Amino acid sequence: MKMKSRSHGILIARRQTGGMFEVKIRAILDEIYTRKMELEKVCVCKITDRKATSKIVKKISQRHPLLSLGHLKRIKNKNGELKIILSTQNDVDGPEDLLKTIQNCPGNDLDLNNIIGPVETAEVPKWQPLTRAQFNEARQYWPTAFHEDKQITRALNDELFDLKEREIIEDYLLKSIKLADRCKNNMSCSTGTVIVDPETNHVVATAHDMSSDLQQLRPGDQSNLTGHPLHHAVMVNIDMVARSQGGGAYEIKTESSEKESPFFQPQAVCSNKETKIGPYLCTGYDLYCAQEPCIMCGMALVHSRINRVFYVLPTNDGAFQSKYKIHVTPGLNHNFKVFHVTSNKLTIAVQETFYGNLPSTTETQEPC
Repeated sequence: MKMKSRSHGILIARRQTGGMFEVKIRAILDEIYTRKMELEKVCVCKITDRKATSKIVKKISQRHPLLSLGHLKRIKNKNGELKIILSTQNDVDGPEDLLKTIQNCPGNDLDLNNIIGPVETAEVPKWQPLTRAQFNEARQYWPTAFHEDKQITRALNDELFDLKEREIIEDYLLKSIKLADRCKNNMSCSTGTVIVDPETNHVVATAHDMSSDLQQLRPGDQSNLTGHPLHHAVMVNIDMVARSQGGGAYEIKTESSEKESPFFQPQAVCSNKETKIGPYLCTGYDLYCAQEPCIMCGMALVHSRINRVFYVLPTNDGAFQSKYKIHVTPGLNHNFKVFHVTSNKLTIAVQETFYGNLPSTTETQEPC
Protein backbone atom coordinates (compact mmCIF):
# COMPACT_ATOMS: atom_id res chain seq x y z
CA MET A 1 0.00 0.00 0.00
CA LYS A 2 1.39 3.35 -0.99
CA MET A 3 1.59 5.64 2.02
CA LYS A 4 0.02 8.92 0.97
CA SER A 5 -1.39 11.53 3.30
CA ARG A 6 -5.16 11.90 3.09
CA SER A 7 -6.89 14.79 4.81
CA HIS A 8 -10.16 12.92 5.21
CA GLY A 9 -8.33 10.01 6.81
CA ILE A 10 -6.64 12.37 9.24
CA LEU A 11 -9.97 13.89 10.24
CA ILE A 12 -11.49 10.45 10.79
CA ALA A 13 -8.49 9.36 12.83
CA ARG A 14 -8.69 12.45 14.97
CA ARG A 15 -12.34 11.81 15.72
CA GLN A 16 -11.50 8.26 16.67
CA THR A 17 -8.74 9.33 19.05
CA GLY A 18 -10.38 12.36 20.57
CA GLY A 19 -8.41 14.82 18.44
CA MET A 20 -4.96 13.39 19.26
CA PHE A 21 -2.90 10.61 17.71
CA GLU A 22 -1.38 7.99 19.98
CA VAL A 23 1.55 7.65 17.58
CA LYS A 24 3.29 11.03 17.45
CA ILE A 25 5.44 11.75 14.39
CA ARG A 26 7.59 14.87 14.62
CA ALA A 27 9.19 16.08 11.43
CA ILE A 28 12.84 17.07 11.87
CA LEU A 29 12.95 20.22 9.77
CA ASP A 30 15.59 22.75 8.88
CA GLU A 31 16.13 25.24 11.70
CA ILE A 32 14.88 28.05 9.47
CA TYR A 33 11.36 26.80 10.21
CA THR A 34 11.74 26.66 13.99
CA ARG A 35 14.11 29.52 14.85
CA LYS A 36 13.00 32.59 16.73
CA MET A 37 12.58 35.80 14.80
CA GLU A 38 15.67 38.02 14.69
CA LEU A 39 15.27 41.80 14.68
CA GLU A 40 17.15 44.58 12.93
CA LYS A 41 17.15 48.28 13.77
CA VAL A 42 15.90 50.73 11.17
CA CYS A 43 15.21 54.44 10.96
CA VAL A 44 11.54 55.33 10.73
CA CYS A 45 9.40 58.43 10.94
CA LYS A 46 5.76 59.38 11.11
CA ILE A 47 4.00 60.67 7.99
CA THR A 48 2.08 63.78 8.96
CA ASP A 49 0.59 64.44 5.53
CA ARG A 50 -1.25 61.28 4.49
CA LYS A 51 -1.99 62.66 1.01
CA ALA A 52 1.72 62.74 0.21
CA THR A 53 2.32 59.11 1.24
CA SER A 54 2.79 57.65 -2.26
CA LYS A 55 5.23 60.42 -3.23
CA ILE A 56 7.17 59.98 0.00
CA VAL A 57 7.46 56.23 -0.54
CA LYS A 58 8.65 56.71 -4.10
CA LYS A 59 11.31 59.25 -3.23
CA ILE A 60 12.63 57.42 -0.17
CA SER A 61 12.70 54.08 -2.02
CA GLN A 62 14.81 55.65 -4.76
CA ARG A 63 17.33 56.96 -2.29
CA HIS A 64 17.33 54.10 0.21
CA PRO A 65 15.96 50.86 -1.26
CA LEU A 66 15.50 48.13 1.36
CA LEU A 67 17.55 45.51 -0.45
CA SER A 68 18.16 43.33 2.61
CA LEU A 69 14.66 43.84 3.98
CA GLY A 70 12.63 43.30 0.85
CA HIS A 71 10.11 41.19 2.77
CA LEU A 72 8.95 44.24 4.75
CA LYS A 73 6.25 46.65 3.71
CA ARG A 74 7.54 50.20 3.62
CA ILE A 75 4.54 51.63 5.48
CA LYS A 76 3.11 50.61 8.81
CA ASN A 77 -0.45 51.68 9.63
CA LYS A 78 -1.25 51.37 13.31
CA ASN A 79 -4.53 52.85 14.49
CA GLY A 80 -4.50 55.33 11.62
CA GLU A 81 -0.94 56.48 12.28
CA LEU A 82 1.39 55.99 9.33
CA LYS A 83 5.07 55.28 9.78
CA ILE A 84 7.60 54.71 7.03
CA ILE A 85 10.97 52.95 7.02
CA LEU A 86 13.58 55.43 5.84
CA SER A 87 16.61 53.13 5.83
CA THR A 88 18.51 50.58 7.86
CA GLN A 89 20.48 52.06 10.71
CA ASN A 90 23.77 51.01 9.11
CA ASP A 91 23.08 52.98 5.93
CA VAL A 92 23.28 56.44 7.53
CA ASP A 93 25.48 58.42 9.88
CA GLY A 94 22.55 59.92 11.78
CA PRO A 95 18.98 61.23 11.51
CA GLU A 96 20.01 64.66 10.24
CA ASP A 97 22.24 63.16 7.56
CA LEU A 98 19.44 60.82 6.51
CA LEU A 99 16.85 63.55 6.01
CA LYS A 100 19.37 65.74 4.25
CA THR A 101 20.31 63.08 1.70
CA ILE A 102 16.66 62.33 0.99
CA GLN A 103 15.76 66.01 0.70
CA ASN A 104 18.64 66.63 -1.71
CA CYS A 105 17.76 63.68 -3.92
CA PRO A 106 17.62 64.82 -7.58
CA GLY A 107 14.08 65.51 -8.74
CA ASN A 108 12.75 65.75 -5.22
CA ASP A 109 10.09 68.46 -5.09
CA LEU A 110 8.89 67.56 -1.59
CA ASP A 111 9.65 69.53 1.55
CA LEU A 112 10.05 66.64 3.99
CA ASN A 113 10.11 68.96 6.99
CA ASN A 114 6.41 69.67 6.47
CA ILE A 115 5.15 66.16 5.75
CA ILE A 116 7.11 63.80 8.03
CA GLY A 117 7.94 63.78 11.72
CA PRO A 118 11.23 63.31 13.58
CA VAL A 119 13.39 60.28 12.79
CA GLU A 120 13.04 57.39 15.26
CA THR A 121 14.60 53.96 15.69
CA ALA A 122 12.48 50.83 15.42
CA GLU A 123 13.10 47.09 15.40
CA VAL A 124 11.78 45.07 12.46
CA PRO A 125 11.95 41.37 11.40
CA LYS A 126 15.36 40.63 9.89
CA TRP A 127 14.16 37.87 7.56
CA GLN A 128 10.91 36.76 5.98
CA PRO A 129 8.78 34.45 8.15
CA LEU A 130 8.33 30.94 6.78
CA THR A 131 5.79 29.57 9.25
CA ARG A 132 2.58 30.83 10.77
CA ALA A 133 4.23 31.09 14.20
CA GLN A 134 7.09 33.18 12.80
CA PHE A 135 4.62 35.38 10.94
CA ASN A 136 2.55 36.00 14.07
CA GLU A 137 5.72 37.02 15.89
CA ALA A 138 7.04 39.18 13.04
CA ARG A 139 3.89 41.21 12.48
CA GLN A 140 3.98 42.41 16.05
CA TYR A 141 6.93 44.56 14.98
CA TRP A 142 6.23 45.48 11.36
CA PRO A 143 4.01 44.39 8.43
CA THR A 144 5.77 41.69 6.43
CA ALA A 145 5.16 39.42 3.46
CA PHE A 146 4.23 35.82 4.23
CA HIS A 147 3.57 32.94 1.84
CA GLU A 148 2.58 29.88 3.82
CA ASP A 149 3.92 26.49 2.76
CA LYS A 150 1.00 24.17 3.52
CA GLN A 151 3.21 21.08 3.57
CA ILE A 152 5.52 22.62 6.18
CA THR A 153 2.51 23.67 8.25
CA ARG A 154 1.17 20.13 8.17
CA ALA A 155 4.58 18.77 9.16
CA LEU A 156 4.84 21.15 12.11
CA ASN A 157 1.32 20.23 13.23
CA ASP A 158 1.89 16.46 12.81
CA GLU A 159 -0.75 16.21 10.07
CA LEU A 160 1.21 14.36 7.38
CA PHE A 161 0.02 10.85 8.23
CA ASP A 162 -3.38 9.32 8.84
CA LEU A 163 -4.18 6.65 11.42
CA LYS A 164 -3.44 3.66 9.16
CA GLU A 165 -0.10 5.08 8.08
CA ARG A 166 0.86 5.67 11.72
CA GLU A 167 0.12 2.06 12.54
CA ILE A 168 2.34 0.89 9.67
CA ILE A 169 5.17 3.18 10.76
CA GLU A 170 4.88 2.00 14.36
CA ASP A 171 4.95 -1.66 13.30
CA TYR A 172 8.16 -1.24 11.30
CA LEU A 173 9.81 0.63 14.17
CA LEU A 174 8.81 -2.14 16.57
CA LYS A 175 10.48 -4.54 14.17
CA SER A 176 13.66 -2.44 14.20
CA ILE A 177 13.69 -2.51 18.00
CA LYS A 178 13.24 -6.28 17.95
CA LEU A 179 16.26 -6.53 15.65
CA ALA A 180 18.22 -4.35 18.08
CA ASP A 181 17.48 -6.90 20.79
CA ARG A 182 19.88 -9.32 19.05
CA CYS A 183 22.88 -7.14 19.86
CA LYS A 184 21.78 -5.39 23.05
CA ASN A 185 24.76 -6.76 25.00
CA ASN A 186 26.71 -3.98 23.34
CA MET A 187 24.64 -1.13 24.82
CA SER A 188 26.72 1.61 23.24
CA CYS A 189 25.66 0.61 19.74
CA SER A 190 22.64 -1.68 19.71
CA THR A 191 20.18 -0.90 16.99
CA GLY A 192 18.17 -2.53 14.25
CA THR A 193 17.05 -1.20 10.89
CA VAL A 194 14.38 -2.01 8.32
CA ILE A 195 14.32 -0.66 4.77
CA VAL A 196 10.90 -0.63 3.10
CA ASP A 197 9.57 0.20 -0.34
CA PRO A 198 6.61 2.52 0.47
CA GLU A 199 5.14 2.00 -3.00
CA THR A 200 4.42 -1.65 -2.24
CA ASN A 201 4.82 -1.61 1.55
CA HIS A 202 7.23 -4.56 1.25
CA VAL A 203 10.42 -5.01 3.27
CA VAL A 204 13.53 -4.67 1.09
CA ALA A 205 16.11 -5.63 3.72
CA THR A 206 16.69 -5.77 7.47
CA ALA A 207 19.82 -5.70 9.62
CA HIS A 208 21.22 -5.03 13.08
CA ASP A 209 24.50 -3.60 14.28
CA MET A 210 27.57 -5.72 13.49
CA SER A 211 30.31 -3.48 14.86
CA SER A 212 30.60 -5.45 18.12
CA ASP A 213 32.37 -8.75 18.73
CA LEU A 214 30.25 -11.53 17.23
CA GLN A 215 30.88 -13.64 20.31
CA GLN A 216 28.55 -11.30 22.17
CA LEU A 217 25.68 -12.05 19.80
CA ARG A 218 23.08 -14.63 20.63
CA PRO A 219 23.48 -18.24 19.44
CA GLY A 220 21.68 -18.86 16.18
CA ASP A 221 22.65 -15.62 14.46
CA GLN A 222 23.83 -16.63 11.01
CA SER A 223 26.72 -14.52 9.74
CA ASN A 224 30.33 -14.84 8.73
CA LEU A 225 30.90 -11.08 8.96
CA THR A 226 33.53 -10.31 11.59
CA GLY A 227 32.94 -7.43 13.96
CA HIS A 228 34.14 -4.14 12.49
CA PRO A 229 33.76 -0.59 13.84
CA LEU A 230 32.23 0.59 10.54
CA HIS A 231 29.61 -2.14 10.32
CA HIS A 232 26.74 -0.21 11.89
CA ALA A 233 23.20 -1.41 11.27
CA VAL A 234 22.47 1.27 8.66
CA MET A 235 25.68 0.46 6.75
CA VAL A 236 24.91 -3.26 6.75
CA ASN A 237 21.31 -2.64 5.70
CA ILE A 238 22.32 -0.45 2.77
CA ASP A 239 24.75 -3.17 1.72
CA MET A 240 21.89 -5.68 1.84
CA VAL A 241 19.92 -3.44 -0.51
CA ALA A 242 22.95 -3.25 -2.81
CA ARG A 243 23.14 -7.05 -2.81
CA SER A 244 19.52 -7.26 -3.91
CA GLN A 245 20.56 -5.14 -6.91
CA GLY A 246 23.55 -7.27 -7.84
CA GLY A 247 26.13 -5.38 -5.77
CA GLY A 248 27.16 -5.32 -2.13
CA ALA A 249 30.55 -5.38 -0.40
CA TYR A 250 30.00 -7.23 2.89
CA GLU A 251 30.07 -11.01 3.21
CA ILE A 252 26.86 -11.85 5.06
CA LYS A 253 25.24 -15.25 5.12
CA THR A 254 21.49 -14.76 4.78
CA GLU A 255 18.69 -17.26 5.25
CA SER A 256 15.71 -17.79 2.97
CA SER A 257 13.20 -16.53 5.52
CA GLU A 258 13.01 -13.17 7.23
CA LYS A 259 12.11 -14.98 10.46
CA GLU A 260 15.28 -17.08 10.41
CA SER A 261 17.85 -14.29 10.10
CA PRO A 262 18.27 -10.66 11.12
CA PHE A 263 19.80 -10.09 7.69
CA PHE A 264 16.83 -10.49 5.41
CA GLN A 265 17.23 -10.06 1.67
CA PRO A 266 14.25 -10.99 -0.51
CA GLN A 267 14.47 -12.03 -4.14
CA ALA A 268 17.05 -9.85 -5.82
CA VAL A 269 15.99 -7.09 -8.17
CA CYS A 270 18.67 -8.35 -10.51
CA SER A 271 21.46 -10.88 -10.28
CA ASN A 272 23.69 -9.68 -13.11
CA LYS A 273 25.87 -6.69 -12.26
CA GLU A 274 26.41 -5.93 -15.95
CA THR A 275 22.68 -5.69 -16.67
CA LYS A 276 21.63 -4.01 -13.43
CA ILE A 277 18.07 -2.74 -13.36
CA GLY A 278 15.87 -1.13 -10.73
CA PRO A 279 16.45 1.90 -8.48
CA TYR A 280 19.82 3.23 -7.45
CA LEU A 281 20.41 1.74 -3.99
CA CYS A 282 17.77 3.22 -1.64
CA THR A 283 16.10 5.63 -4.05
CA GLY A 284 12.45 5.89 -3.03
CA TYR A 285 12.90 3.64 0.02
CA ASP A 286 12.17 4.40 3.69
CA LEU A 287 14.43 3.50 6.63
CA TYR A 288 13.05 2.55 10.05
CA CYS A 289 15.66 2.67 12.77
CA ALA A 290 15.57 1.97 16.50
CA GLN A 291 18.10 4.75 17.14
CA GLU A 292 19.00 7.99 15.41
CA PRO A 293 21.86 7.18 13.00
CA CYS A 294 25.36 8.58 13.44
CA ILE A 295 27.14 10.95 11.04
CA MET A 296 28.75 8.15 9.07
CA CYS A 297 25.44 6.38 8.57
CA GLY A 298 23.72 9.69 7.85
CA MET A 299 26.11 10.40 4.99
CA ALA A 300 25.69 6.85 3.73
CA LEU A 301 21.95 7.51 3.57
CA VAL A 302 22.62 10.70 1.60
CA HIS A 303 24.75 8.85 -0.92
CA SER A 304 22.30 5.94 -1.17
CA ARG A 305 19.43 8.38 -1.91
CA ILE A 306 17.11 7.31 0.89
CA ASN A 307 13.59 8.77 0.73
CA ARG A 308 12.57 9.05 4.40
CA VAL A 309 13.97 8.06 7.79
CA PHE A 310 11.90 7.19 10.88
CA TYR A 311 13.59 6.56 14.24
CA VAL A 312 12.66 6.17 17.91
CA LEU A 313 15.61 7.06 20.15
CA PRO A 314 17.62 10.27 19.76
CA THR A 315 21.37 9.87 20.31
CA ASN A 316 24.10 12.06 21.77
CA ASP A 317 25.79 12.81 18.45
CA GLY A 318 23.04 11.94 16.00
CA ALA A 319 23.05 13.01 12.38
CA PHE A 320 19.49 14.35 12.15
CA GLN A 321 18.33 15.89 15.42
CA SER A 322 20.61 15.71 18.41
CA LYS A 323 23.69 17.45 17.03
CA TYR A 324 23.48 17.76 13.25
CA LYS A 325 20.87 17.95 10.48
CA ILE A 326 22.62 16.31 7.58
CA HIS A 327 19.38 15.60 5.75
CA VAL A 328 18.75 19.33 5.14
CA THR A 329 22.35 20.53 4.85
CA PRO A 330 22.76 23.01 1.94
CA GLY A 331 25.30 21.96 -0.65
CA LEU A 332 24.73 18.22 -0.41
CA ASN A 333 23.45 16.62 -3.60
CA HIS A 334 20.54 14.90 -1.86
CA ASN A 335 18.14 15.89 0.90
CA PHE A 336 15.45 13.73 2.49
CA LYS A 337 12.78 13.76 5.19
CA VAL A 338 13.39 12.61 8.76
CA PHE A 339 10.84 11.88 11.49
CA HIS A 340 11.14 11.20 15.22
CA VAL A 341 8.37 8.82 16.28
CA THR A 342 7.00 8.17 19.78
CA SER A 343 4.15 6.06 21.14
CA ASN A 344 3.28 3.98 24.20
CA LYS A 345 4.13 0.73 22.40
CA LEU A 346 7.49 2.08 21.26
CA THR A 347 8.28 3.33 24.77
CA ILE A 348 7.55 -0.09 26.27
CA ALA A 349 9.60 -1.86 23.57
CA VAL A 350 12.54 0.49 24.11
CA GLN A 351 12.33 0.01 27.87
CA GLU A 352 12.36 -3.77 27.58
CA THR A 353 15.05 -3.94 24.90
CA PHE A 354 17.53 -1.28 25.96
CA TYR A 355 16.99 -0.94 29.69
CA GLY A 356 15.48 -4.22 30.89
CA ASN A 357 14.18 -3.80 34.40
CA LEU A 358 16.04 -0.55 34.95
CA PRO A 359 13.99 2.58 35.71
CA SER A 360 13.07 4.50 32.58
CA THR A 361 15.59 7.15 31.60
CA THR A 362 15.76 10.03 29.18
CA GLU A 363 19.48 9.59 28.54
CA THR A 364 20.36 9.08 24.93
CA GLN A 365 22.50 6.33 23.48
CA GLU A 366 25.63 6.61 21.39
CA PRO A 367 24.62 6.79 17.71
CA CYS A 368 24.89 3.78 15.43
